[in-house]
Amino acid sequence: MLPIYQGSQRQRWLVGTGLFLYDHLAGKSILPPAQWLTAETLLQRDPQLKAEGLLGGYAFSDGQMDDRRLALWVADQARLAGAKLHEHSDVIAIDTHGHVHIADSSYLHDRVINVGGPWAVTLLKQSGIPSPYRLDTVRGSHLVLERECPQAYLLEVPEERRIFFVLPWQGKTLVGTTEVRQQAHEPIECSVAERDYLLAAYNHYTTAPLSAANINSTFAGMRPLLYSAADPRKATREYALDRQGQLINVFGGKWTTALALAHKVQQQLL
Repeated sequence: MLPIYQGSQRQRWLVGTGLFLYDHLAGKSILPPAQWLTAETLLQRDPQLKAEGLLGGYAFSDGQMDDRRLALWVADQARLAGAKLHEHSDVIAIDTHGHVHIADSSYLHDRVINVGGPWAVTLLKQSGIPSPYRLDTVRGSHLVLERECPQAYLLEVPEERRIFFVLPWQGKTLVGTTEVRQQAHEPIECSVAERDYLLAAYNHYTTAPLSAANINSTFAGMRPLLYSAADPRKATREYALDRQGQLINVFGGKWTTALALAHKVQQQLL
């Protein structure tokens, strides 16, 4: 649900046009298309939603995933296919000839794929290998609130153009996310400032505000912003591949494009 309030940064017609394109570019789908709902309907669905200034809202369909469980499933599939996994093993260095050096041993492979995510460039740097790309890292933090969530929402952060989400999550409410620059070596955890930021944004839209005492847990993730060495001013959240000898480097990437990225990496193996 995407509620529209008086004074919203995004007007109803603009949101409606975007969702219309969203539906039609998606092609055939079993999910229902977006539709406009009145303020009365929204408040019937969620009586705790802020009513002041509410004009109505768009209901639209989307999916939800558990990225941790999916990552573990992918690892299990690799293991079943014959891959040997070295868990909790620091990679000390790699080279362009197929060598991988971990804490207690070294290995030689036909190909090495560097998919270090936010740490991909760091690994190259400590291995003495130049990188054609630069990565900045951004932390996204989340709150899990001790409250059932009757409706999934996309909401505007008050007085900002940023969007945050409020989603049902395992019988509780998931609120996220933030965008905070951080270094790859720093702890990946929700800060007090981020906690207060998300809680204030959530409370802005509810008639039953919560406090820090109502937070069940917090968690954070780190994603890379990809910069080309040729134009360091432009950042993207897409991905890029680089081949140096037997070494294939993957910069950037995200779950929504993971399959397409994997196919491109596979082509580089040939």
